[in-house]
Amino acid sequence: MSAGKQVVFDLDGTLYSVDIERVERILTAPKLTPLPSQPEDVLGIFDLAGRMTPVVSLRHRFGLRSLEDGYVIVVRTNVGPCGWQVDRLDGIEEPEALEACPPFLAGRVHQAVQGVFRAGKRLVTVLEPDDCSVELAEEELVAAAA
Repeated sequence: MSAGKQVVFDLDGTLYSVDIERVERILTAPKLTPLPSQPEDVLGIFDLAGRMTPVVSLRHRFGLRSLEDGYVIVVRTNVGPCGWQVDRLDGIEEPEALEACPPFLAGRVHQAVQGVFRAGKRLVTVLEPDDCSVELAEEELVAAAA
């Protein structure tokens, strides 16, 4: 499996990445507006150039304890932009190839993993934006913006 350039980031000491072509913007933690009745991993929304953009905590989604600070990587998904809250940025890597997702992974994490690559002695897990993001109903976004 081939891979293009990857934006590498850290969650609780583990490295993950997303294809740079899917990254719209990287921000220090923006001020979020919480939304009622959302899953716990949905931190809220913010205005990104006139678009209400949801932010999810990848830490929470992957069963890790939540942090308040960090960065937000805004990724393009099949339903629009979505922010991922991450601990820190690690840089850009251009792996020669991706190895298949280990078959023993289960649940939400397995669905979200495109593969794994080596960056020196480190392993980096590549995430699929469409499977790590959230789809909020248009009326929820409009109500929150009002």
